[in-house]
Amino acid sequence: MGYTFLAVALNAAGKPAEALRAIDKAMRLDPAGHDFHAGVVGNAYILMGRYQEAIPSIQRSVVAFPNALWAHLDLAIAYTELGRDRDAHAEAAEVMRISPSYVLPALEKGSYSAVPFLAGKDKVLQQRFDADLRKASLK
Repeated sequence: MGYTFLAVALNAAGKPAEALRAIDKAMRLDPAGHDFHAGVVGNAYILMGRYQEAIPSIQRSVVAFPNALWAHLDLAIAYTELGRDRDAHAEAAEVMRISPSYVLPALEKGSYSAVPFLAGKDKVLQQRFDADLRKASLK
């Protein structure tokens, strides 16, 4: 699990290429955890703008963890970035099913991002992803 948490931290630090190397090692050491690791891979791909590649990884996590809010947020972002609005709206509906009182942070207040893996490191990307989630119908 150590390399998994390292990969999560590297994603949060804005170093997705390094995160992919760490999660690759985690997968070799813990093959049973591939469903969880796949979500971290998807996060890295999203940060790298590789949305099409992110989708299968995140979907694998969703199958294993259907109530993982972060996974549905990630898919909504990837689908919005790819112009797949219907799929993005479906993921937004899943977010609301899991957490009926879910509310995106107010952009004008400069608050935290709805995308937890960014941890406020890249404000431009944070705003872009928050806008993607709003376009997917989250409020």
